[in-house]
Amino acid sequence: MRFRQVVLGVVVALSMMSRALAEGAISETIDDVLQNVKSDSAVEAFLIGAARGFEAANYRMTAVGEPLFCPPKKVGITSDQWMEIMRAFVKEYPHVGKLKAESFAVVIGEAMIDAFPCSN
Repeated sequence: MRFRQVVLGVVVALSMMSRALAEGAISETIDDVLQNVKSDSAVEAFLIGAARGFEAANYRMTAVGEPLFCPPKKVGITSDQWMEIMRAFVKEYPHVGKLKAESFAVVIGEAMIDAFPCSN
């Protein structure tokens, strides 16, 4: 239970950072973010940081037997792959792309869960 609270804290922190980023007028929607990510290194760094934050939370959750998602073992996921996972998620669920950019951190967590479901 304690670890779920930690994960929730990570999600809240990332959401707040997403909101701050969105208020900086980088983009209006997640679709906009994904279209412009390569042209803005600060945005790309934030987005990859959000993905890495979820990786870290998942590592901790896995240690206590409650993983959020189950990526392949012994295979690292690159920054470009995380962006492709997010693009595929938005393609599968187009309404997600219309969400405000401040939702990005939560949506990338959902994309990870969708891309790497756990068998149990």
